[in-house]
Amino acid sequence: MKNFKIITLSIITSLLFFTSCEKEEDGFVEEVKGEQKTENAVIEVTHNYTYKSEKFSVVYTFDTKGEEVLEVEGDIAMAEEVFGKENPEQALYFPITETEAESKDVIDIVVFDSFEELKEYQNEEEKTLVTRQSKKNKSFCYDHTMNGEASVRFYHDIFLQNEMTFIRQNNISFRQDFDLGGLNDRLSSFEVRKQFGSTTSVYLFEHGCFRGRSYTFSFMPSVAHAGVFDLRTATLSGWWFWRKSWNDQASSFRVWDR
Repeated sequence: MKNFKIITLSIITSLLFFTSCEKEEDGFVEEVKGEQKTENAVIEVTHNYTYKSEKFSVVYTFDTKGEEVLEVEGDIAMAEEVFGKENPEQALYFPITETEAESKDVIDIVVFDSFEELKEYQNEEEKTLVTRQSKKNKSFCYDHTMNGEASVRFYHDIFLQNEMTFIRQNNISFRQDFDLGGLNDRLSSFEVRKQFGSTTSVYLFEHGCFRGRSYTFSFMPSVAHAGVFDLRTATLSGWWFWRKSWNDQASSFRVWDR
């Protein structure tokens, strides 16, 4: 009887422990969903750009309800010089050092003329990009997964709502998906869970097969659980860069944890 009580007590304790952990994990998502109060508001977002060692800033006044930029201020001349010419290969890099990545009003962005330049930049930072090439196909247009410790969840809507469960990534070190199929151009937010000490990069591409403009979000070693809550505030570069957001624009992606 005594042994039975001990076993019962152990089971109850274990259940309480896992329930506590689950609530702690869900707390992050619930806190983000609480940010919906800003969904129908006019906000200001500052982008601090770096392009070929040149630094400039643009302040966007953004109508979240109409998903339209109402006004642009700052280093407009420099912005037009960098983004003024149509560049279908332009790559933007976002270093994420905070738990709530996109809840802040100031976003740091490094601009590259191509994804190849971005890879060279990551090499210099000792973060060599792993891309697996098929033995049968010399292109990178295929899916590939390597096991690891990072997990990523993608969402249809901002503030981590309505998960795209078919492309959820659990326990990976590398994943690439060249075609999102029915989920094409429907991504609005995402979250990353990883180990302290590693860097996890999420690469979003404008077109399938990892082509077109790309946005790279790198979650730094000091971050274990973070999210990009609203892709609308990450503008799509081009001559219309102040009028177009990157909400619902991704057609393929890569995730790399190292």
